[in-house]
Amino acid sequence: MIDLLQRQPRYIMEIDRLKSFSDNIFGFAMTLLIAQIIVPQVSQNMVTTQLPGLLLHQWRYFAIYAISFLNIGGYWVLHHTLFAHLQGTDKTLIWLNLLLLLTVTFLPYPTALMGKYGRDTVTASVYGISITLTYGMLNIVCAYACSEARFLKPNIDPHLRRMFQLRLLVPLIIAAIGTMLSFFYFRLSFLVYFLVAVFNSIPMPIWANQLAKLPGNKSFKHPKAT
Repeated sequence: MIDLLQRQPRYIMEIDRLKSFSDNIFGFAMTLLIAQIIVPQVSQNMVTTQLPGLLLHQWRYFAIYAISFLNIGGYWVLHHTLFAHLQGTDKTLIWLNLLLLLTVTFLPYPTALMGKYGRDTVTASVYGISITLTYGMLNIVCAYACSEARFLKPNIDPHLRRMFQLRLLVPLIIAAIGTMLSFFYFRLSFLVYFLVAVFNSIPMPIWANQLAKLPGNKSFKHPKAT
């Protein structure tokens, strides 16, 4: 009986508590983005004539807000998909997850910098470093969680694990390329940052079907629920 208890994995926190906490932080970071956009101040009798021009002047704020919102949304979707396949955690995974959330909550700052000072090498590089660090932390969290069988729910297909790790690696590479471009062609780097968000919108089943076509993966079938 003692041997049986010793073999059972020991978790210091229920996975649902960690997911709930993380979801709240993601939501908070997304809310902070819109708080950076200041409503123009116009006298009541000048709204019709002046407000349209002031709103057009804020187009940078709206553009970078949309890119940042989509990127944080992509972080959240990937984070949710990973933790949906976990059944427990330990202190190391908790702290790695906290470091991930640290990078997520930092993103509103470079977003505000870009909205206020426009597009240039400094703002583009700071923004790129921020999203690259976040994708890097996502990969570290995933690598650690997938390396411990005790964290994973039973019967997790190894091909599904491989697919998800690939899915996390690609946006990291794209974000890193955008960051490097920001030091030379900062205007082009913003397009790359947008492409990262677009990439994350690709449904997981599409990636699963493509992975199934690879040599050695003929028997792999993507589960209906992820």
